[in-house]
Amino acid sequence: MYVHTQPETAEELEQLSRHFCDANDASRHGLLDFAPLPCPAPTGAAPGSAEKQRILAQRFAAGVELWHPKDRISDTA
Repeated sequence: MYVHTQPETAEELEQLSRHFCDANDASRHGLLDFAPLPCPAPTGAAPGSAEKQRILAQRFAAGVELWHPKDRISDTA
């Protein structure tokens, strides 16, 4: 998908954002105002754990931000 014009509304930007993995991918296709969709919920999975890796893969596949501000940030509870 190549984008020749910038989206005019937030809804258009959100729809286009679902097609790209990250800002580099979007810029290669001409979308300079790319922002992934916000991550809907934090996770309590420990950083580096198999569960956290699975959650990150799911977030990536869904086209949302990989990190939520309230994600667990240490391996101790």
